[in-house]
Amino acid sequence: EQRIENPRVAGSIPAPGTILTLVKRPSAPVRELRVAWTIFPGHSPASIFDQRAPMTRSPSRRAFAAGGLLLGFAGSVRAQTASADSMSIGSATAPVQLIEYASAACSHCAHFHATNWATLKTNYIDTGRVRLTLNEMLTAPPAVAFGMFQLARCGNADGPEYFRRLGILFERQHDILATGTIGGVVTSLVAAGAEWGLSETQVMASLNDEAGRDRIMRSINAADAAGVTSTPTFFLNGQRLGDDFQLPEVMARTLDAAASH
Repeated sequence: EQRIENPRVAGSIPAPGTILTLVKRPSAPVRELRVAWTIFPGHSPASIFDQRAPMTRSPSRRAFAAGGLLLGFAGSVRAQTASADSMSIGSATAPVQLIEYASAACSHCAHFHATNWATLKTNYIDTGRVRLTLNEMLTAPPAVAFGMFQLARCGNADGPEYFRRLGILFERQHDILATGTIGGVVTSLVAAGAEWGLSETQVMASLNDEAGRDRIMRSINAADAAGVTSTPTFFLNGQRLGDDFQLPEVMARTLDAAASH
């Protein structure tokens, strides 16, 4: 039932009319989980699945899992502009405004970070030439992607801290998914939070935060309105970039040209 728009990238977004129902069976595998009020078991009184449930590995071309849960928010944000729900790093007056749609569970997004982030941060963001804004998407398994984003934001993290944490989570993405169960994922996220001075209570509250769910839904709505169908997707000063932007040499050439104008 997954609709892949672009086989070269990690995820695709189904039509908004797709209905994805909430799984209520405690033993449901993660592949059947949908974003809802309770995402992770813990301090919330009504968990929708068991920490012991197996986590079925999603395919490498991950289908976007939450598009059908759009809740009718008004005033979708255009893809080429930042919103209050986005996270940004870099000078607000940078000549190059780079927008990324990414999922914390997307292997291609993690690969972009591994191959491009050091150069992007040092040569472009830190020098005031580029401001990066990230719009959060959910690729399978969506609950894990949501949890990783929530952990990156936990404790009201600012932009630089958010991107620092997200970078670490990208680096650990394979190990987090390889734990095999939601319980293992939760343990990994709580442990990472402890490294960053966050208590288990803080982390679990973040994972079960309804406001976070609503934020993700608004981001999904904006992506759909803009025609974004896969992750990662990039816009530079309002123009959508091709998939080859993910290549380090193409990224550098593109950013250099844009910054020189």
